[in-house]
Amino acid sequence: MPRFPRKYLCAACLITCGTLSGCKPEALEAARLTSPDGSKDAVVLEGGIDGTSPYNYVVCVVPAQKTCDVDQAVAEIYGATRNAHAYGVDVRWASPGRLDVSYLHANKARMLHSVDSKSSAITLSLKDGIENAQAPPGAMVKGN
Repeated sequence: MPRFPRKYLCAACLITCGTLSGCKPEALEAARLTSPDGSKDAVVLEGGIDGTSPYNYVVCVVPAQKTCDVDQAVAEIYGATRNAHAYGVDVRWASPGRLDVSYLHANKARMLHSVDSKSSAITLSLKDGIENAQAPPGAMVKGN
């Protein structure tokens, strides 16, 4: 059996994945921040289609220590950066009922639906133009 360079095998996997119904690129947990009252976590998932596409981010609000799935996302931010060398978004609890998601620039950002975690409404805000000069270069998830 012939051996193919890894980059060709990865490309073949991506092409195959793209042709299958319901196939989604893997999203990895990039950040988790517990609310001031300890009852909820804001979770950022990072995903990308391939090495030539910008990283995409989804934000979930889940009960503390619970997992987040892209189907639970309350916001999507495509191609977000935190500074000139760092991809990603920052999440900050302004209060137990208010979550701010900030980034320097994004190709597209949108809220998906309101956040209702265990019957306590949470105000979510997307803030562009906010630079995080301390964010390390590259993707939020190391190894991407």
